Amino acid sequence: MDQQIIYARTNAEFLNKVFGTNYSQWMRGRWYKDYDTMVWMIRLDGVERQGWINKRINDTIIVEKFIGRQAPSYTGERERKYRIVVNVIGDGSNRKYHILGTYRFRFDLSTPKEHVLEKI
Repeated sequence: MDQQIIYARTNAEFLNKVFGTNYSQWMRGRWYKDYDTMVWMIRLDGVERQGWINKRINDTIIVEKFIGRQAPSYTGERERKYRIVVNVIGDGSNRKYHILGTYRFRFDLSTPKEHVLEKI
């Protein structure tokens, strides 16, 4: 599941195509595949959204940084060891879901406000 591009209008359509789910809608950018693994559908463009900035540092490192004023809204995600990272490109019916691969959460390099993920 590395470096695939899937065309879908919504997160639900993407999840249905790739993981065989049957959602009519899925508004969140994260979906729990199993206890240890989350599918993370985000935009890696360095733009702040809901207090978070997501950036791809290089081919193997992604950093999720919280710059908001309050506590991060989903700190419990740190317990998920792996993320299937999907870079969402475009809006509406022209949306591309670029599956970058599976990344592991680097607990040793992360803090509650800065999460470091490394491709495995």
